Amino acid sequence: MGADRGELQAIQQQLHALEARSARGHLSPLFVLCVGALLGAVIATVLSPADHGGTDSATTYSAAAPIGDAGGSTAGPLAPGAAPEASPGAAPSASSSGGGMSYASPATPGGASNGSTASAGAAGSSSPAAGSAESAANNGGIRGVTPTSVKIGLFCIDTTAFKAVYPNYYTGPCTDYLKAQVVHLQQTGQDVINGRKVDYVVRALPVTSSTQAQGQCDQWAQQDKFFAVVGDYVAYECFAQQYGGPTVNWSARAGGSVADTESALRADGPYYFQVGPVLDQVYRNMAAWAHARGYLKGHRIGIHYPSQYPPGFIQSTLIAKLNSLGYQTCPNVVATGCIAATTTYTTAQGDLTGNSAQPDNEVAVQKFIAAKVDLVIPLGGSAVVAPLTKDSQQQNFHPKWLAFDDVEMTTDSVSQYFEPSEFDQTPGVTFYNYGQRNAGLPLSPAQAQCIKNYEEFAHTKVDYQQKDVATADPAHKPESTPYHILKSLCDLVTVTQTALQAAGHTVTPATMKAALEHIPAGVPGQEIGGFGWTPTRHWGGTTVRETMWHRDCLCYKVTSRPQTAYSG
Repeated sequence: MGADRGELQAIQQQLHALEARSARGHLSPLFVLCVGALLGAVIATVLSPADHGGTDSATTYSAAAPIGDAGGSTAGPLAPGAAPEASPGAAPSASSSGGGMSYASPATPGGASNGSTASAGAAGSSSPAAGSAESAANNGGIRGVTPTSVKIGLFCIDTTAFKAVYPNYYTGPCTDYLKAQVVHLQQTGQDVINGRKVDYVVRALPVTSSTQAQGQCDQWAQQDKFFAVVGDYVAYECFAQQYGGPTVNWSARAGGSVADTESALRADGPYYFQVGPVLDQVYRNMAAWAHARGYLKGHRIGIHYPSQYPPGFIQSTLIAKLNSLGYQTCPNVVATGCIAATTTYTTAQGDLTGNSAQPDNEVAVQKFIAAKVDLVIPLGGSAVVAPLTKDSQQQNFHPKWLAFDDVEMTTDSVSQYFEPSEFDQTPGVTFYNYGQRNAGLPLSPAQAQCIKNYEEFAHTKVDYQQKDVATADPAHKPESTPYHILKSLCDLVTVTQTALQAAGHTVTPATMKAALEHIPAGVPGQEIGGFGWTPTRHWGGTTVRETMWHRDCLCYKVTSRPQTAYSG
C-alpha cells in the first residue's frame, strides 16, 4: 500500500534523526545528501506496517541482568604519539537494597544470575494476549506487573522501506540486534530479577510511524499493558506523560535535535529519560572543551546556525557559554579571541537535502571573509557542514573547524561527505564511543559480548568498517552505521536490566524512576561514552573523548581517554 501525505511527512521527520546513522555507499556526497530526491520513489515502495517483514509482530522474551562488563576509563588526553588504550573497569551491577546503586564486577558472561535457569525455547513464545489477566494484573494494580513477571516494550526503528530504493540506507535488522541480547540473557539463566521474569516484547516500528505516536502510546498502555517502554528514537513522550510509564529513549526524538533540549526533556515529565545528551549540553561542552584545549585563543570566531531554532536558544547556550569564558563580540576588525560574526540559514520545511539553505550558506561565507573569521562553528549538523565546507573551498575561504555532537556531526557516516581538504585534521569532542576502532582501541568486554551475542544469534559477522567506501588508506575506513546501531541497542537493554534490579521487589513507576535517577554519572556504555541520571537531570552524556578527523580514511580517530564532560 502506498504512503499517504502523512507518511511522507513522517519519513521527513524520521530521516532528520536517521540521516546521520546511515551507511550510504559509493554515491557522490551531493547525491547522498539529496535524500529528498528519494522520497518520491520511497513513497511508491513504502509498505504498510503489516508488510514490513514482521514489523508489528511481537515476540516475548525473558531476561535479566546487565550484558557483560562495560570497561572503565582513565581521564585525560593521551601523551603525544601514544596509542589510545582501554582501562579495565567494573560494570554496573545493581543492588536491590534501597534506591541506590552499587557497582561491582558482574557475573562471568555465560554464568547464571539470581539462581535461576531459563529454557532457550521460551524465547520464541508468543506474548500474553492484550488485556489478559497476566499482562494487566497485580502488584497493587500496576500495569504490566504481576507477582511473577514484568512486561517491557523494547523498540527500534525499521528502515526496511528503503531497501528497494536505496539499500545502503538500511540500518540493519534491529529486532535481531535486540533479540540476540535478550536470548543470550535467557540462555545464560539470567531470566529473573528480584523474583520476577522480565518479559520483553521486541518490536520494530516502521520509519513512517512518527505521526502515529499517540496511537502507539495508547496501544502500549491499553492493549499491550507495558509497564515501561525503551526505544531507539521511538520512546514517545506521551507514554510517560499520559500513562505515567517509565520511558527510556536513546536520543533525538522524532522531531529532531531541536526538540532535544533541557526544557523539552523536563516537559516530558518525571518518567521520561534519555541516554544521550541534550543540545544545550552539547553546545556548552563544546565551548568549554575548545577553550580548555586552546582552540579558540587568537581566533576570530564565526557561528552559523539554523534560523528555525527557538528564539534566543543559541544566545542562551553556546554564545552565553563563550561569553562566560571571555569570548565577547569582537570590538574591531583586528581583535582576536572573540566572536567576529554570526549568521543564520533557513532550510525549507520538508527539505532534507539542505539545498534550500545554499544561498544563505554562500552569503555566510562572504560575511565570514569580510569579518576576517578564521574559525567556524557550524550548528545543525550534516545538513550544513557538508555544503558549507565545499562553499568555503570554492570561495577560497579556509578556516579552522570544530567537530562536536550536533546531529551526529562526529559520526563517520556523516563526516565522510565533508570536503576532505577543508576538514582534514579537524579536532572534535564526542559523548559517544566513536573513532575507537580506527584508533586501534580494543573492544571493551561489554562491547565484545554485545557483538558476539548477535553474531551467534544471526550466524553472521559484524564488521565495524564501511568497506564499500574507497579511502586512500585501505586499512582504515569509516565506521559503519549498523555497528553503531547494534551497540546503542545493547546500551538500552543494559540500562533497563540495571534499573529493574535496583527498583527492588516492589516494581512501580516510582521505584523504577528512583532506580534510574540513581544510576551515577560516568557509567561507561557500549555506544554512549558514559551516562547517569539524577532527580533533576534525566538526560545522559557525562563522559567525553577527543577525536580528530583524517582525510586518508574519511574517519575520526580517538585521541584521548574518557574524561568527565567539560560542561554539564
